[in-house]
Amino acid sequence: MDRYSCEVCKTKFNNALYWFDSLHFENWTERKIIIFCGPKCVQEWYEKTGAIDWPNRKHPYPKGEKWKIIQDLDQLKLT
Repeated sequence: MDRYSCEVCKTKFNNALYWFDSLHFENWTERKIIIFCGPKCVQEWYEKTGAIDWPNRKHPYPKGEKWKIIQDLDQLKLT
C-alpha cells in the first residue's frame, strides 16, 4: 500500500524525498508538512502559492514535540 500522495499531482508512492515544512516560515502558526513526488511538483506548488516570497521564521524555532526538525518522513506518523 502506498504511504504518501503528492500534493500537486496526487501520485501515490512509498518513499518521500521532497516535502515542504511550515516550520521554516513565519506566516504559519500551525505545523504543516506537504509532500511532493518530485522536483517538478515542488516547483509548480511554490510558483502557485508564492512560497518563494514568504518570510523565513527567525530562530529560535517553536519548541515542543510537534515542532522537531524532520530529516526523514518515514520516521513520522502522518495523519
